[in-house]
Amino acid sequence: MKGTATCAVTESDAHVAGRLAQLFLLSAVTLATTFCRFEFGSIQEAMQRSLALTDTQVAWLQGPATAVPMALAAIPLGLIVYRLPRRPLFFGIILAALAGIGIAASAPNLLVLAAARSITGLAIAASLVAAYAMVCDIFGPAQRGRAMMVLTLSEVIAGPAAFALGGILLTLSISQGSAHWRSALLWMGVPLVPILPLTLLIRTPSQSLPRADVAAPDNWRGLWRYRAVIGPLLLARTMVWIADGAVLIWGAPTFARQYQLSPGHVGAILGSSLLIAGLAGPLLGGPLADLLYGSGGPRRAMIALAALSFLSVAGGLFPIMPDPSLAAVFLTAFLATGYIIAVIATALVTIVIPETLRPVYLGLSITVGAVFSIGVAPLVVSWLTEFLQGTLASALAIVCIIASLLTSLIFAGSRSSFPPLHAPNADSGSQDVPSAIASFEP
Repeated sequence: MKGTATCAVTESDAHVAGRLAQLFLLSAVTLATTFCRFEFGSIQEAMQRSLALTDTQVAWLQGPATAVPMALAAIPLGLIVYRLPRRPLFFGIILAALAGIGIAASAPNLLVLAAARSITGLAIAASLVAAYAMVCDIFGPAQRGRAMMVLTLSEVIAGPAAFALGGILLTLSISQGSAHWRSALLWMGVPLVPILPLTLLIRTPSQSLPRADVAAPDNWRGLWRYRAVIGPLLLARTMVWIADGAVLIWGAPTFARQYQLSPGHVGAILGSSLLIAGLAGPLLGGPLADLLYGSGGPRRAMIALAALSFLSVAGGLFPIMPDPSLAAVFLTAFLATGYIIAVIATALVTIVIPETLRPVYLGLSITVGAVFSIGVAPLVVSWLTEFLQGTLASALAIVCIIASLLTSLIFAGSRSSFPPLHAPNADSGSQDVPSAIASFEP
């Protein structure tokens, strides 16, 4: 009996260690592709001057050039992700991300830069759909909030790392003249190279083997059945994506122009704010998501999301603060609240819809996020600046404040569509909640 017990414990520990190892590998992939999304952060102004680009051209480069490939690829990937071998998929994703950096660093004009950003967009979409779908297969509902927290941490750490490293490399390569941003960008790809062989250690979980119940028509009918919960969550997340996308694209130019700061100083401020918010937000959001679901169910989570969104209105004032230090504090609070909302909302939707619909929803959400966060947000700020004939800082503040208010209203107004269910046991409740929500009448 003792030997049997010891063997069981050993197997259990090995199983847990294996799941955590896979989570680490998936996090490394999402970190790499998200890092590439922000590769232009600190070098944007230098690149813009070197190639004589306008603000609107940069907005199109940072926005639609990246967002359109993401939007086009995400949903098809969601439909077929269970049928793809994971090792070649993730290996190809990292190769594409590195190729995007190399092409961008040698790009002679806007067109080639746009092509490089398109490759990056494809890599981002593929990594997010595949990684989040795998996490849902590996971890049950009771642990999913914390698992999502780890993936989200990898995403948010990538942003400040890209800003900080870009600022340092740009400063070190200043002696190379107007093209110094090319050298800085090329060196930014070096830390991603070791991730390439790590993708060969990723295993396809048994839940992700090809199945007959993931046909496209069934998926779309299934999503429509859950429209009462999917719709508000997607709409509210869209508002958050617009605000966050505007900050991540125009945050560095705003600090540079509003406070007359050097690229290194801007990179340090943005990198610090993104790092602190990126660590604090998911670390708070993951356990909070599990707590809300276990104690009060989906409806309580929606109420908490509405309250958090309302609190983020104050943080949206960061671009018009009187000094850069105060602006950095408000920016950190704004981003941290957004990350908390993202973790709770992502964990919630993977609980309230069935397993077979998750990859399709993830593809749909990435498509919507790409269109609005990367495609629409940069243009909204630049167009608003021109329309108001004001400063970039004022336009950015308006976008952040309005987006936060609308997010709060959407969460609060749709809470009655979510029944007050909760599942004390991890996997036993995962089957009951989606079916109850599908038939729930508020």
